[in-house]
Amino acid sequence: MRARIVLEAANAPTTPRADEILQERGVTVLPDIWVNAGGVTVSYFEWVQDRGGYFWSEDSVNERLTDIMRRSFAEVLKWYRVGTVVGDHYAGAWPASRFAAYGTSIYPDATFTLRLSYGAMKGWTEKGEEIRPWTELSRAFERATGEPPFRIPDRWMAAKERLDMSTRATFTTNNDIVGGNSGSPMLNAAGEIVGLAFDGNIHSISGSYWFDERINRTIGVHPGFIRAALEKVYDANALLEEIDRR
Repeated sequence: MRARIVLEAANAPTTPRADEILQERGVTVLPDIWVNAGGVTVSYFEWVQDRGGYFWSEDSVNERLTDIMRRSFAEVLKWYRVGTVVGDHYAGAWPASRFAAYGTSIYPDATFTLRLSYGAMKGWTEKGEEIRPWTELSRAFERATGEPPFRIPDRWMAAKERLDMSTRATFTTNNDIVGGNSGSPMLNAAGEIVGLAFDGNIHSISGSYWFDERINRTIGVHPGFIRAALEKVYDANALLEEIDRR
């Protein structure tokens, strides 16, 4: 082989031994996870569109893809310049090169140990519209249609007159969230619980692969909503008393 650069266009086409030989000969191998990134990203776009029930134009797809690919290329190039090994050794070299590039300025990968993610309450822009970073209880009833997925349970409908419709229900932050974070406490600077992590917006679905600080948002449940539910919907006064004592 006389090539100086090899692009793995198929999935895992180079064996570990071949990768070692190519590395010894000074051949640069661009692994499949990078070379095929564009196609995989567009597949994700298709999934997001199907989940959301609306579809983008070809120009919109290309614009989003170009933006992600350019930013990702710049990041990968940065890792490479600080010593990342390219090829099948990528997975093992990734933590070392990432630390060499960023040090302690960013959070470590989660390892099933206690992990803190810092952020602030923040909305995002959706199709040119500014989405504010909170909702009130009234929005649930305003959107109710009586049919799934916008059907409000009978118990909540029965309690409607007892509820304060201005009660904060949810809020969004620019924290990074992935599956398994639900129920995690959200604290303010004073260490006080200001909500519980509940979900992410539709853009956070990609959070297992990358985080886009412009649109990825965590959704938290506001304590006021939790108290209203326990007190006025579920009559869980004993549980409220226990919470207050703590």
